[in-house]
Amino acid sequence: MTEATNQRDFYGFCLKVDQIELYTAFIERYLQDLQNQNDSFDKVIMDQTQEAIKTIDSPELNRSTESVEEPSLERSAARNFISSLSASLPRMPFSPRTSMRKIRFRGSYDGVQAPIAEMSPPSSPLLHASFSKSPRSPGFFANQASHCWIVPLSPALRDFIRGGIPPNYRRQFWLGFTGCHEIISACPGIFDNIISDHEHLVTEHTSQIDKDVERTFSGAIGSFSRDSLRKVLVAYSWKNPNVGYCQGMNFIAAALLVFMTEEESFWMLSHIVEQILPNYFNKSLSGSRVDARILSHYLKKRIPKLFKHFQKINLELSVFCTHWFLCLYVTALPVETAFRIWDWTFYHAPYGAKVIFETALSILKLHEKKLLATQDDTEAALLLNEETSKFFDYNELLSVEIKPLEGNKVNTLRDKFKKEIDQEIRARDATIRNQEISNLTHLEISELETLHEQFLKHPTVNDFGINF
Repeated sequence: MTEATNQRDFYGFCLKVDQIELYTAFIERYLQDLQNQNDSFDKVIMDQTQEAIKTIDSPELNRSTESVEEPSLERSAARNFISSLSASLPRMPFSPRTSMRKIRFRGSYDGVQAPIAEMSPPSSPLLHASFSKSPRSPGFFANQASHCWIVPLSPALRDFIRGGIPPNYRRQFWLGFTGCHEIISACPGIFDNIISDHEHLVTEHTSQIDKDVERTFSGAIGSFSRDSLRKVLVAYSWKNPNVGYCQGMNFIAAALLVFMTEEESFWMLSHIVEQILPNYFNKSLSGSRVDARILSHYLKKRIPKLFKHFQKINLELSVFCTHWFLCLYVTALPVETAFRIWDWTFYHAPYGAKVIFETALSILKLHEKKLLATQDDTEAALLLNEETSKFFDYNELLSVEIKPLEGNKVNTLRDKFKKEIDQEIRARDATIRNQEISNLTHLEISELETLHEQFLKHPTVNDFGINF
């Protein structure tokens, strides 16, 4: 494993020795592009928001919102926001000429920096509405169709999102795309109440969280509070006791805290665990096995030559894709590359899961030639690990021609493979149980299976003569 250094990237993550040269070249280009992108992005946002105003004032929407109380107040607030938006658009606190030391700490010399969330534009219903889907809370837009764009995104804005949202806008866009901003508005105080109600309670989950918090990007980042990380993870363990806490969630939550408040990170973590990575963190951990089969399904169709090679060298896809998917690439790729994948993933909510497979296929396609030259599974896995750890240029992924997947098809495959895996788990558990009984009774396993089948076919009568 390559040793980490004291030098940090734009977000405060420690760089490894073999990454420094690549990162230095990347960050110079990235900051120049980002400066230009911010200026263009501001204009595109203004255009998109103007479209929201037109939608608000449209006769069709007027008729469809007759039952909504005081819609004129919403329209008035929207118009007032338009007039103030240009003055409040955020600017990144650096220029392309900023020194590398300042870049590593985003202008701070003490190594500890507040989350990027503090550089985000002020919250606004209209700004959210301009790039949100499926309003799920009562109010002005409540009668719109589920999972539909309130205001169709312009091609220009969509292209910007595909290439990566500027860091200072991520908070607003991620919350808007996933609908988490509406949940926060509709359910104020839930996060704080969970924390206060369970502040001093100790469970197996909180004990594990306390161990993992200090190990999360250990010593690698200064742009989030570990106390905040603990609060988010503990709160989620109480919100969803069926999942509680599982390793991997800590890295996702930490990455969210780079951009967001504790409450926002809590709800975004809920979205990721429950919508994008279902069953990844349950007791059976079946979600990762399901998605490995889905990746195999698409690999066979899209890159058949590589699929056959992996079969030849006995490389199980789960060897590398579980690491990729479990933390949504944030521990497998350089973080800016991972965050751009997150941009595109959240944009596609509620079908964002398809993006993790499209990304995996793009990575495999990009390195297909090198992978085909590998002689065994270990060599192939090491190659992928080395290449992905230095994958600073996200544009390389964009250059790969991979046909987009259908989100509903991915969900259908998840349902199909989950049933298969659940059946396999039950069969495995039955085999283990039969072996234990066989050891105790000296009956053959085949005899036990026969007895079990007979038991299921015929109702039994207990000592009281009651059928069950």
